[in-house]
Amino acid sequence: MRWSAPARQVEPPRIANLTGDRHAGWRWRMRIRCCLRLRAAHNT
Repeated sequence: MRWSAPARQVEPPRIANLTGDRHAGWRWRMRIRCCLRLRAAHNT
């Protein structure tokens, strides 16, 4: 019952994305790519 609260908080975003925000998912991917690129640049 304790971890029921956190699970609830983690579910909303996922459902929202699956429901119909395909654009959001695509944007999210681009954002992650950008972050990874910046990280790589910093590491090098």
